[in-house]
Amino acid sequence: MIPESLPEVLGDNILFDDLFASLISNAVKYTQKGGSIQIAIQAEAPGRVRCEIKDTGIGIPEESTGLGLVIVKEILDQLNGSIQVKSIVGKGTCLTIRFPAVD
Repeated sequence: MIPESLPEVLGDNILFDDLFASLISNAVKYTQKGGSIQIAIQAEAPGRVRCEIKDTGIGIPEESTGLGLVIVKEILDQLNGSIQVKSIVGKGTCLTIRFPAVD
């Protein structure tokens, strides 16, 4: 559920659709049956929104970011956003995405 107090975000609807479709499909693809995926979104500093996608999937090896994350980074660049990746191979991944919002 998206909090009612969440500010309106700035950006292109198609880019946001592509961004979240890629992030969520990767989480589903790499999380084994019985694993979990959590998505949280909230206002952060004034004018910023933060979204976290955590999974208990296979994790991302340090030497490999994969094509999916390259595409995500390109989309976030267009949305003036950023991504932080924390991953442990065999335990899961947490992606933190930040993007601008209307104050």
